[in-house]
Amino acid sequence: MNPASEDPSGLLSEEGQWTEPWGSSEDGASCDKCDGRGRTEYECWSCLLTGARKECPVCSGAVRWEDECPVCAGSGHVHGKPRHGVSVFPTAEGLYRYMLATGADVDDCLIVELDADPADDVDFDSDRGAMLVIPRRIVGCAAIDRELARRVEERTGGGPG
Repeated sequence: MNPASEDPSGLLSEEGQWTEPWGSSEDGASCDKCDGRGRTEYECWSCLLTGARKECPVCSGAVRWEDECPVCAGSGHVHGKPRHGVSVFPTAEGLYRYMLATGADVDDCLIVELDADPADDVDFDSDRGAMLVIPRRIVGCAAIDRELARRVEERTGGGPG
């Protein structure tokens, strides 16, 4: 998802390929995502909404599992420095679920489909099915599919996690 006022080709430049956490990212603070435990529950929101798929690049069809916290890397303390890669979801449904859950304003946004390679790092919200990629090219751009967003909201209640 990209603001309509910004040229999505910026995602192809090195400067446009960095992701930061939403909210507090103070290094060393106790990790809110895992409550300092170093591990958290994961859900692939794309597969939850479209059905488990072995070819899913996030979960390989597992849908739910427990693993090391993506924010603190298992330490219990925030590692909030920017990470190399663009945050994406394998499906529009997963992306819409995420945007609804975070309360993001999507009124002036475009969906950008990318041809990309997996990044070496993990997304801060990989526990929701987000992943980091290094874009090679833009496949296409489209307006928000309001009907699909409405169906995702109806199915999930639209609120947080």
